[in-house]
Amino acid sequence: MSYPTDVAVDAEGKVFVSDRDNHRIQVFDAEGQYLYSFGSEGSGDNQMRYPTGIALDCDGNVYVCDNGNNKVMKYESDGKFIRRIDSEDNRVDDPGGICVTDDKPFCKVVVVSGKGYVKVFSQ
Repeated sequence: MSYPTDVAVDAEGKVFVSDRDNHRIQVFDAEGQYLYSFGSEGSGDNQMRYPTGIALDCDGNVYVCDNGNNKVMKYESDGKFIRRIDSEDNRVDDPGGICVTDDKPFCKVVVVSGKGYVKVFSQ
């Protein structure tokens, strides 16, 4: 890893780590054994530049703050890209910290910007 910045653990004990300078998310089992990674450097779907914050919802989906591309993305736990949750018109500049509530039917994704503000998205 190169500059790991955040970590999240799912209900099965899998550990998700944002590997910032390698532009990916790495996943390990509860004993620390590498399982898989997802993401690659770029700006398209399933690509990221300097991922920072990472969080999981109660369904196991993974939310990633893509700091270098100023966006927030949602993935399935196996790394399959679902969608960008912000938009060009409502983007997060310099996203860093992130958390997800367990509210149903719509959870809330709270993102902290390095520019000094917080945004809340309903999912």
